Amino acid sequence: MTKILFNCNSYGMSKVCLITVVFVCSIFSSAFVTAAKTAPFKSTLLKVMTYNVRHGTDLHGDISIAKQAAFIKQHNVDLLALQEIDQETKRVNGANQTKYFANSLSLNGLFQPFMIFDGGQYGIAAFSKMPILKSKSITLPNGLEPRSFPLLTVNVETQPLIFVPVHFDWPTNDRARFEQATQLLSQLDIKLPIVLAGDFNDYPDSRTIALFKDAGFSFIVNNTSTFLGPNEGGKSIVEIDFIAVRSGQTTSLSLLESFVFEQHIFSDHAAVLSSILVTQKQINTAY
Repeated sequence: MTKILFNCNSYGMSKVCLITVVFVCSIFSSAFVTAAKTAPFKSTLLKVMTYNVRHGTDLHGDISIAKQAAFIKQHNVDLLALQEIDQETKRVNGANQTKYFANSLSLNGLFQPFMIFDGGQYGIAAFSKMPILKSKSITLPNGLEPRSFPLLTVNVETQPLIFVPVHFDWPTNDRARFEQATQLLSQLDIKLPIVLAGDFNDYPDSRTIALFKDAGFSFIVNNTSTFLGPNEGGKSIVEIDFIAVRSGQTTSLSLLESFVFEQHIFSDHAAVLSSILVTQKQINTAY
């Protein structure tokens, strides 16, 4: 610590010196408090992917789950959302697809069933390189199929982050899809940072996407088709798979970039990969 010395031998100068000392100390104290309140923690870069894997089959109906897993593994993701996951159904010969992806990618996995199907279950799955601290399921209004999404809590730099894989209803009529999005938003904690990833089954200019933007979520639109199936909306570009983020009270999330892998070899959807900057700000309330 630097020492500041004042020579105040004169009685007439003592009051001036005292004021000077108080003023200087006040400046140092104010600067220290400001630095303590605004000094950021080390920022962390997360790689997040969403991929509708079509129950592990390609456009020809051939099993492609091993190729899908090998493709995902190349990108060393931190968070992964997979849609159209079969769990021990007859059409995938009883395979536990969530366990297969988790083991193949060395990630922690969680399956969320939508419904009983073909001797097993059908739904979505979420994966995390970080330990999954807790999770809860949100049941949404039914469309042509039932829907429920998991909300996962993971720690990034010791701070909680919510990860939600999504797969909304798919018909051209967006009534159920919009109701599902509205219900999901009502369940999300505004204090915590949130990453949404999945098959939104709606276009960038849709009212469903607008609903999330109005609630503070940021998207990157790539203007590239992410789906090769039937185009009921009549769009030239069918971009319906997205990753979106919303910052929390003390944690900032920034979408830096997004890539669409246009291979479509292993599924009828393309994978979307985003880089997300997570920044914590230290607030020292002791001063």
